[in-house]
Amino acid sequence: MNKSFLLLLTLFLLQIHCISESSETANNSIQKKVLAEKDISNKNFLYNVEFLEIDTFGATEEILFQYIGQFVVDRTERVIIADKNDLKVFDSNNNYIKTLGRKGRGPGEFDNFGALELENSLNKLFVYDEMLSRISVFNLNSLAFEHAISINPKTWKHIPELSKSQFKNFKPLNDSLLIVGLINSSDRENKVLNYLLMNDTGKIVSNSLFSYKDYDLYNGQGVPKPIAPNSPVVFPSARSSIIETEIETGEYIYSSWTDYFKIFKHDKKGNTINILEYEFENAQTDEDEIRSVYKYNKVLYAKSNKQAVNKTWPAINNFFLDDEDRIWVSTIIDDEQNYQWYVLKNTGELITKFKWKGERLKRHYKEREIKLVRNGYLYTLEESPDTREKKVVKYKIVLKKKE
Repeated sequence: MNKSFLLLLTLFLLQIHCISESSETANNSIQKKVLAEKDISNKNFLYNVEFLEIDTFGATEEILFQYIGQFVVDRTERVIIADKNDLKVFDSNNNYIKTLGRKGRGPGEFDNFGALELENSLNKLFVYDEMLSRISVFNLNSLAFEHAISINPKTWKHIPELSKSQFKNFKPLNDSLLIVGLINSSDRENKVLNYLLMNDTGKIVSNSLFSYKDYDLYNGQGVPKPIAPNSPVVFPSARSSIIETEIETGEYIYSSWTDYFKIFKHDKKGNTINILEYEFENAQTDEDEIRSVYKYNKVLYAKSNKQAVNKTWPAINNFFLDDEDRIWVSTIIDDEQNYQWYVLKNTGELITKFKWKGERLKRHYKEREIKLVRNGYLYTLEESPDTREKKVVKYKIVLKKKE
């Protein structure tokens, strides 16, 4: 009886060991795949890259701008640029087509531009107006206004964890669904940014998908907000969260906390599908240098001397997806004048890398240059050092296979 029992027990333990070993092997194979992508040395890149300037878009003798703000490029390579109170549309050859909207409070009119976002599968443009608390939706096939989505905190005040939250940012997932960031405004020192789903009537239709801390760091788009009297100063070394969606389908959401070279891929329920993680040594900060960015103002400089400075810079400055779902990541390195960029497949393989000008000490207020990539072209917003005039610049991307 005892021998039979011992035999059965032995067989049982062997079976458990085999199952455990099989499971461990499967897990290790996943880990090995991730680890294989962590090495970002030159030998792992598939291509070298060049950028050839093709064209510029902006003010001409016939078309004047009061202010060149954010812009988008649609699937037909039309460039749509935000002026002070309207949107100017140009074809791919820089010919002016039409102006969308005007100053006002009526349908399709604007008071103060915020984010411009494309929903590419249906060719829709979403334009946020902070003053009017709404997102205007334009059909880019007809270049006509379609409808507006009201952003009203009353629609989420009944949810306890969101009762004191304010709208901060959004990305369209499809024609009738957005992912939005709502930030709790009750605790200035410990702000949390919750990401949720909102429908086309402005109603929150999900629980929090995921959340990140928030330090009010300027995101490099448009005009930075002034520092509120009772708020702490924001150092250029501050961390932040970034979200992006797949341009063609909006099927997946990508997010990152910029302290690490680590990007999460989520489904629409917030489940993490994949993690792209790379080895990266964060550059060291100089505390006096960081504080010095506020020396121009005695009050702000005094504030800065009462706040702790990060020991290192974040790993990621910014990232975005192009229309082939490649991930373009700007990293902060030990260089005052340039960012190090990496281009990745969404499965993690490394395509290429390059440097592009950018001053890390000014990232808390200076607009970033590289904005987006569409149809094999890279688009930037560049400012003339002499005239301070801004232009949208179009570059052809030339990838050359490494030998």
